[in-house]
Amino acid sequence: MIVNCKETLVLPSTTQWNGMVSRLDIVAEKLDSLHKGVNTRLDTTTTRLDTMTTRLDNITTGFDSMEAKLNTVNTQLKTIISQLTETNARLAGVGQRLANSDIKFEAL
Repeated sequence: MIVNCKETLVLPSTTQWNGMVSRLDIVAEKLDSLHKGVNTRLDTTTTRLDTMTTRLDNITTGFDSMEAKLNTVNTQLKTIISQLTETNARLAGVGQRLANSDIKFEAL
């Protein structure tokens, strides 16, 4: 089947083409400017995130250091408690021996 098309294709004039190209150039410049702005903001955001990451790493290191120191203090406190418990037991033994002895104490 053959179809005859008798419609006329109307192309824009040179002035119209130039106007469209000019508008497209303006749009391209605006897009380029937006792209550069977005890249700048992304770079700034990345820098800030890197700074925050460094700070968080420093805080984590500080907490790790504090944890190690607290573990040391905890160990020392356990040792002191053990020594005090032992001393208390000895004093209780001495007190019991004194109570069972003939030695009498008078208040001054």
